[in-house]
Amino acid sequence: AIKYPHQPRPPKEAWMKWKRLLAATYFGNTRTDMMDEEDYPLYRNDITYTPPRQPSQTWSPPSCAASLAAVIESMPPVWRQIIGNFEAPMDEGAQIAQVLSSGNTVRCWSDGSVSDGVGAHAYTIQPACCGDDQAARGDSITPGHPSSITSNRSESFGAAAICLVALAIEYKYGITEGGYLELHIDNLEVVNRIKFGMDRTMRAEKHTKADYDIWKETVAIMALLKSSVCAKWVKAHQDDAMVGIGPMPMEAHYNIEVDRRAGLCRASCTVPPDSLP
Repeated sequence: AIKYPHQPRPPKEAWMKWKRLLAATYFGNTRTDMMDEEDYPLYRNDITYTPPRQPSQTWSPPSCAASLAAVIESMPPVWRQIIGNFEAPMDEGAQIAQVLSSGNTVRCWSDGSVSDGVGAHAYTIQPACCGDDQAARGDSITPGHPSSITSNRSESFGAAAICLVALAIEYKYGITEGGYLELHIDNLEVVNRIKFGMDRTMRAEKHTKADYDIWKETVAIMALLKSSVCAKWVKAHQDDAMVGIGPMPMEAHYNIEVDRRAGLCRASCTVPPDSLP
């Protein structure tokens, strides 16, 4: 009997023919094992790969002898806005540079805060087994329209700020082979964007994805680094459930620190975020 969609089920040979036609269309000559002389592409389908992404900003750094703050100050205005209020380590980032140049891991934390259409992000870069006076810190108001800004955007800017500070430290200390930057972020979407990057064959509608601009810029900045960037999810607001229990794990401690700092930065905002460049 003929059932929906009002035709009999195609024979196995027809399915194999359709499979070969799809292979001829989307794989070209790479799947010769599935083609014969009668197979031809259904339509022209030349997949073009996008070129490697370059940062939207150009940077002419000063002499390596300049202070870390001066190196950051020489960056383009958009990058300086991402870094925001920067607190240089007491040793000008020498310990962070030593850890990276030796091929080891520097641990970093960033977080964002959004309320009433205003967003802010904060970050810290901690060299292993060192005091807080050798850590780099900062915060900034997150650019974005008040009607659409999200925590995902502010957290993305925090990750970008860490990469930019690391880029300045690598330049100042002449690092040619870096170590690892381990970013601890409590937003899983941002973690996955850093871990997996951007698909070179991403379809057009994906380029309108929320916060695509900062995602694209962060991926391009990461490509400039000599160090490898990895991301790790950390549970947010662990202090809410650990009151009176005792010291929190290091991952939770610094996550709470940057979360509070981002909140204070947001509360101090006196200008509309969408007016920033």
